[in-house]
Amino acid sequence: MDRLDAFAPRMRRRTWRIGDRVIARGEAGIDTLAGTSVFLTGASGFVGRALLPLLVDVGCRVTCFGRSAPVTEMGAPVRHAAGDVRDAAVLDAALAAARPDLVFHLAGVSAPPRDLPARRAMLELNVLATEMLLQAALNAGVRKVLVVGSAAQYGPLARIGRGLREDDACRPTGLYGISKAAAGSVALDFAQATGLSVTLAVPFNVIGPGQAEHLVPATFISQILAAPGDGPVRIRVGDITAERDWVDVRDVARALLSLASRGLGGAYNICSGRPRPVSALLQALRAASPRHFDWVVDEARLRADQPSIHYGDPARIAADTGWSAEIALPDSLAAMFTAAGGQHAHHAT
Repeated sequence: MDRLDAFAPRMRRRTWRIGDRVIARGEAGIDTLAGTSVFLTGASGFVGRALLPLLVDVGCRVTCFGRSAPVTEMGAPVRHAAGDVRDAAVLDAALAAARPDLVFHLAGVSAPPRDLPARRAMLELNVLATEMLLQAALNAGVRKVLVVGSAAQYGPLARIGRGLREDDACRPTGLYGISKAAAGSVALDFAQATGLSVTLAVPFNVIGPGQAEHLVPATFISQILAAPGDGPVRIRVGDITAERDWVDVRDVARALLSLASRGLGGAYNICSGRPRPVSALLQALRAASPRHFDWVVDEARLRADQPSIHYGDPARIAADTGWSAEIALPDSLAAMFTAAGGQHAHHAT
């Protein structure tokens, strides 16, 4: 019996609350995760902060690995193992001590590198650390590893008129996309070479509470809330015609649970399959904003290396797990305003 399945009888709860949503026992097979020992890197990051409480809520025992402990009041089910994911010896020791059934590897860096040391650090954290983590997991007898990639690894659409698929060739632009493409290839190659069960989760444009301020739409929200006074605000934007596949971080966390319990290995897109332009996001942001705002295109924010339209095909994850993106764009933006310290607008219906 697989160790992930062996813990299912311990679970007694009939429902769980995931974000603002109640899910039933058995949905996407999450009941098989109750009692599972989980090793989580990147718990303090954007997706990690959404995933950690879900793991605890479904009954997992979690070891968070990283240089600093995640801010949490969850108590006994969560412990912290200090270390750097680039240190193979420390990783080996931490995984040997934790003896997890399941590993989620979320650690990495996404901020654009500004100099040579930052470029080197991005390659070390995103690529080399992935290889080290997989080797340490294999040494520790881990049964399954989920590596979180990024849609940036794909580059432009492979074919006009359809979303990117998991078997499309990667043609990334920019070092971040290059590093995530390399990390994904390393992960899948490691699985083929060693027999370790590896799932590569590929989220598209992740939004929601806690998003880094250099990303859209968090950069818009920070400008709105930072403006002095209480009158109208003018914010600076980039290409508002660019179309992206926006997916809420809470939906992404739920997808990772689904893949942990029902994924069959290999790559899975986490996306809605519905591209929407930045202009539509701005209009939705207006409805959620506590202050009226307008915008002006800032030439410095335009990036010639970015595709005009970028979206994924969620068919594989839907077929294998039943997952689909559910949180609507206005709800994501309202939650972002609240998390950023600004009261979102309430409109009569």
